[in-house]
Parts: sequence; structure tokens; C-alpha cells
Amino acid sequence: MTFMDAGGLNLVQSVRQKVLAGGGTVEARGIQPPVRRVMELTGTDVQFPQRMLHALPGA
Repeated sequence: MTFMDAGGLNLVQSVRQKVLAGGGTVEARGIQPPVRRVMELTGTDVQFPQRMLHALPGA
């Protein structure tokens, strides 16, 4: 994912809440720097383990 706006953040929050409520886990992988920055600015990044927020090589 190379772009995320408020709608995307809301979707991520909604999916995360539903998955966790159902006993599942959520991982954020391959987050690109612009999206990671949006997540940092909005505080969304703290909901995911830090190691999972770094962009993967070639992602």
C-alpha cells in the first residue's frame, strides 16, 4: 500500500477491531514510508508491533 487517507485509516481500525474481537490477530506488513508516516501522525502505529511497520524490501 503506497497511499492511505482518513477512509483507509477508518477501514484499518474497523477491521482490526473485528478481528481482535473474534480472537484473531492483525499484522501490518510492507507498510511504505508515506503510509507509515500517516499512521505515526494519527497514532495508529501504536496498535501494531513496531517490527511490523517497517517496509519490506521489494514491497
